[in-house]
Amino acid sequence: MERSHTHCEDAEIKSADDASSPITSFGLPFIQDGASSKDICKHPDYEHMHGLLISPTSFQLIEGMIPVLSTGSLSTMGGVLFPSPAYTESEFIYNDTHDPDWSEKHNNVYWAGSTSGAFATDSHWKDYHRHRFVSLVQMLDKKEYTYLADNRGLVQRVASSFLNSRLFDVAFTKIYQCAKVACHEQSFFYRLKAWADKDAAFQSRLTFDLDGNGISGRWYKMVASKSAPLKQTIIREWHDDRLLPWVHFIPVSLGMEELPELVMYLTSTEKGQQMAKEIADRGRSWYSHALRDVDMSVYVYRLLLELARLQDSEREASLKSSL
Repeated sequence: MERSHTHCEDAEIKSADDASSPITSFGLPFIQDGASSKDICKHPDYEHMHGLLISPTSFQLIEGMIPVLSTGSLSTMGGVLFPSPAYTESEFIYNDTHDPDWSEKHNNVYWAGSTSGAFATDSHWKDYHRHRFVSLVQMLDKKEYTYLADNRGLVQRVASSFLNSRLFDVAFTKIYQCAKVACHEQSFFYRLKAWADKDAAFQSRLTFDLDGNGISGRWYKMVASKSAPLKQTIIREWHDDRLLPWVHFIPVSLGMEELPELVMYLTSTEKGQQMAKEIADRGRSWYSHALRDVDMSVYVYRLLLELARLQDSEREASLKSSL
């Protein structure tokens, strides 16, 4: 990994909760600023909420002024971002013949995957981002969920132990990247499901995507699909200025406190279902204009041209001679 010359200790660190919100969210952490939600200096609590920050599978720290090309980078790292080759692998290529129309999809949210995202050597695996997601949905932590309710025209937060399991189809399919004891503990803690087809998510109206050990290669096919994609990530990518939260996808905070209410709204209310359908359509349309192979190729070509210009030993002389 690479690190920029600007560190959190040199910056003003404050929790996002300290900033005044221009949008009323009734205390739930609905993401309003995509860039800010990925800023780990503004969210010191992420240190204990994401596998990459707790127990990365690999971490090679590079200090110094050298260009490092990266498919994904944390906010404190100075990587030069470029499109991940994973997006062009056959497993992650979108095929509309496997994607039913919206009206034929299950009215729920789907995710299935492995326990990647960190290497578990002790009991801290319960704090990893993927593990917390599955634990929340499978109601394994015995925690209360937060919803919004209208009480005589006044919207307020309501705590409840109820989670409508019919709205979620979420499970681990493989437990690995762990020491023997940690693997054994996880296999008894979670309700696993069998291997899932790579396009199984398209049977649901809402698809969920989150970080693994790095970026998620399946993200583009979800945006391209007829389903509405939900995304949780703290990793910056080259497309961050092209894909807009609440326009092309639905962002989810790392803490996920808002997720039960969000899924309830998107699946169980008329306005929510309409909103989900519109986001699915916009994302699908925008994918065909901004995230094609040719778009990634042009981006990489221009990036390499600029890197070559910056590293040209004759650059200054050439500039002076042209004046």
